[in-house]
Amino acid sequence: MKVHRLVLYILLGFYESANAQVIASGRIVDAENGQPLFTANIRVKGTSISTISNRDGAFLVKVSELPVTLIITHIGYAEEEILFSAQEARYVKMRPIAYPIQETIVIPNLGSAIMQKVIERKRQRNADLKNFKAMAYTRQVIENQQNEGRIVGMVDLVSEINWDHSMGFREVILSKRHSKNINFREWFRSFAVTNYLKSIPNVYDDEIAVGRVRIIGPTHPDALDFYHFKVRERQYSGSQTIYEISVRPKTKVQPTVTGRLYILDEAFVILRAELEPSPNALLFSPIVNLHAFLLQQFQKFENDVWLPIDLHLHIEGSLSIPGLISIPKVKVRNIWQFKNYEVNKRISAVLYDKDCIISIDSVSVREDSLFTRFSDSMPLTSSEETAYEEIDEELTLRKAFPPSGPLAGHVRMRSAIMDKGKSSSGNGSKIRRRALSWHWGMDYNRVSKTKGSVRIGIANRLIGNEARMFVGSGFAQGPSRWIYQVEFRSRFGNTTSRNSRHVSIRHQSEITERYRSYHYDVNTPGSFSLLNNAFSLFGFDDYYDYYWNKSTDFVVTHGFSQGSGRLSLGLHDADHSSLRKQTDFNILGRHKVNRPNPQIDEGRLRYVDLSVNFAMSRYKRATVWFEWSSEYFFKSDFSYAKYELAIDWRIDTFLKRRAKPNVLDVRVRAGTFSGSLPVQRFGVLDVRRPVTWFGTFKFPGGYPYEGESFFGLYWQHNFRSALFEFFSMDFLARNGFEIILHGASGKTWISKRKLDKLQYVPHLLDDFYHEAGISLGIYNLIRIDATKRLDENGFSIRGSIVRIN
Repeated sequence: MKVHRLVLYILLGFYESANAQVIASGRIVDAENGQPLFTANIRVKGTSISTISNRDGAFLVKVSELPVTLIITHIGYAEEEILFSAQEARYVKMRPIAYPIQETIVIPNLGSAIMQKVIERKRQRNADLKNFKAMAYTRQVIENQQNEGRIVGMVDLVSEINWDHSMGFREVILSKRHSKNINFREWFRSFAVTNYLKSIPNVYDDEIAVGRVRIIGPTHPDALDFYHFKVRERQYSGSQTIYEISVRPKTKVQPTVTGRLYILDEAFVILRAELEPSPNALLFSPIVNLHAFLLQQFQKFENDVWLPIDLHLHIEGSLSIPGLISIPKVKVRNIWQFKNYEVNKRISAVLYDKDCIISIDSVSVREDSLFTRFSDSMPLTSSEETAYEEIDEELTLRKAFPPSGPLAGHVRMRSAIMDKGKSSSGNGSKIRRRALSWHWGMDYNRVSKTKGSVRIGIANRLIGNEARMFVGSGFAQGPSRWIYQVEFRSRFGNTTSRNSRHVSIRHQSEITERYRSYHYDVNTPGSFSLLNNAFSLFGFDDYYDYYWNKSTDFVVTHGFSQGSGRLSLGLHDADHSSLRKQTDFNILGRHKVNRPNPQIDEGRLRYVDLSVNFAMSRYKRATVWFEWSSEYFFKSDFSYAKYELAIDWRIDTFLKRRAKPNVLDVRVRAGTFSGSLPVQRFGVLDVRRPVTWFGTFKFPGGYPYEGESFFGLYWQHNFRSALFEFFSMDFLARNGFEIILHGASGKTWISKRKLDKLQYVPHLLDDFYHEAGISLGIYNLIRIDATKRLDENGFSIRGSIVRIN
């Protein structure tokens, strides 16, 4: 047995020796000035093995044996052939090529003619390209540009990339390393560029995807309609003729690029691209200023297929609100090198079983925890080596990019750059909720006067990880009553599934709003309730009416369709009683008499409700509610059935390639009933307030229109900043000025039988209401609406603080 083992070890030793590989390395500089040559192309002669030089001109290439000849090329320099006979670093000087004046080309439309051939050749070559896979070496370097380009974080990856023309792109991380202050798990979720871009950008794509932006590529079939192409020079790389072509967009509003392309004559392929996205392609928010630069080179592989061998994507950004806050300019350098291409070979279908674009091979990463298995990865520059040595886990995001300004102390900065004390391994345990939490609140309105409450939450270690209990109490000064609430919530079933189920049991005695506003939801954290309190305190109309509600509620919710759908069933037992207005006080001392608080239909209300909600996204969702109460089945004091529908739908209209395309938003709110509907179950159509957003009538103000039945249709078309860009009003476009067309129609109904019984005059729309107008959105914070009544005479111009989507 021992002899067999010895023979096996000897055979394995011979196998390893036969497959041993060595590294050819060196540094490339300009022969005249000694400056390092960045992105020089180094290729092993007679093979497709290649690499590129880094910012210091350094390179590494893995070969099976020595001697070997390396061919080194760089546009604008004479080609060099270097023989490596020993494993030692070489110093390579490349000679610049001078271009005679007479070689400059001035033939009209030559650039467009060359690019037309590039587009045709691309179509022919891509017809045979079904898929490919390759090794990718990735480096992300985060720098503080206002601190002399100081490196504050780094991540290196080795991964396998796969692309299939029908199934798309996938990346699997095989090895990683990062500076000590990087939380890899957070980085992977927040900073991994491939996660955000959904692929690795390729200049040869018809549309270059950068997140939600689809930039029209210079080789798009219709590129000549979108770009001016002009030949600047004819250059040489060895014996090859290369055309340098400038790229300039014809359009002002479509996302495009500006820069230079280097086209190989006769083959009509892109050797090198140096491009910058147009400003409108990166116009995400007026408080964020972004600039990007993209450099990419291509090389020929088997079957005359040209594929990228690198990508350099540099993004600079700053965030500031003038006079309030400023954060230092950040630069993120993303560098990819691609090696070992396999073209039109079988790709594992398992990679496409999940929706995730990028994944981690945890076994491979763990086995290569020192980042040594892949010895021909990109060499570090001197500054990058220093960063890996000197950056420690104390360098948090706030320390790396300290904010300044009056609001600096209120900014929460969370990212992949860790806060002190967090593990950098990325293998931390699941975040647990606090066992004990609490908050207090103060309300003011014309019924409660002032109302104070304290709410305590208990969870995790005391009653289980998936369960929480809330206990709250307070006092309402106006009616001189104590308020209280006890609630238990829990998840059950498969709690890790997006289709998880929830149960909630609540008992409360509280002042409650008489109607539910779809637009100003008081139950949303940081919601309109706080704003309404402030408006009431300063003498504006109270948006709500109120009643006393003592109730017990049991609600079960079930998610479906991978979390995009939700079904809720509730059982409710409530005792409702009226409250009267208590005060006309306002802090400004305005002589204003608040409207009375209407009487409700008092009694015991027992009912069941069912709602189905389906949301494709935040802007595409629909909800149906059904509520039923019966004197016979539930021994309730009321018998009725109530039906409601809410639809929000967004349609991209123009400039769909942009991060924020022009959009048409439509909102429908409708409800009806049967039986005898109590006043406290009426529905409403919302109206504008000093703080508002889409989904209200803009002309009237005050408080909402109510009815047993109601119908409201709201629409708006947001042209974003496109009109300002088209007319070259760049300052307005950059600072978030938007043009919006809007309109609304609606009506509410109350039966004559019910009107005769009401003890107050309802805010009612007897006839259909119609309005239309135009708005100016400013800085995503302010909106000025010019609105015309269409059903009768009336015109208004009003401003509001707004959330524009």
